Amino acid sequence: MGERRELTGNGADRSEAADGSSEGPRRSRVRGWMRSALLAATVCASTLFGALVFADRLIFFPPAPSYGEELGGLVRLPTARGDTVAARYVDVPGARAILLFAHGNAEDIGQAVPLHDRLAALGLSVLAVDYPGYGLSTGRPTEAGSYAAIDAAYAWLVERGTSPESIVVHGRSLGGGMATELASKEEVGGLILESTFVSAYRVMTRARLLPFDQFD
Repeated sequence: MGERRELTGNGADRSEAADGSSEGPRRSRVRGWMRSALLAATVCASTLFGALVFADRLIFFPPAPSYGEELGGLVRLPTARGDTVAARYVDVPGARAILLFAHGNAEDIGQAVPLHDRLAALGLSVLAVDYPGYGLSTGRPTEAGSYAAIDAAYAWLVERGTSPESIVVHGRSLGGGMATELASKEEVGGLILESTFVSAYRVMTRARLLPFDQFD
């Protein structure tokens, strides 16, 4: 295909294909679009990889244990995933309900003792459970492990003869994910969500970037 050259009004040389099309600017635009698309795909792939591989590390921040074996009411519960989680049971004779408490991220059951005691003073029994990797629990913190922990706590109460209708599940902050999951599949008397989240990822991103989510 031949090429036609001509001078523009300001004397600059412009090249066009024989069919009259301007190949230079068009190719430049296409290359620009391709670079933008490649950059967007790279960002999306990196975000997806990070969400899949590092999500649990970014969500769970277990503190150093705030309690030891001397903690009053300490019990150990085996989970379906092979971990043994620590829990604190405050039994109030004649209690009208029992609160199954799932704590927040950077805390453990020892740090919530004042809350447990206030609830007991109001006539409520309390079972507060740690997640794997928290407090004296074995294992490492994961979403699946935290579900297994609260499942084990619920099963322990029912096996002791506690009526499901008297169990009120209370999730604080991160614990809201575990509490909601339990209440969605087991019979409970109530659900309390305190300062919890709608989307784990959107706590950081403020917008839904992925088609899936932790605790979704």
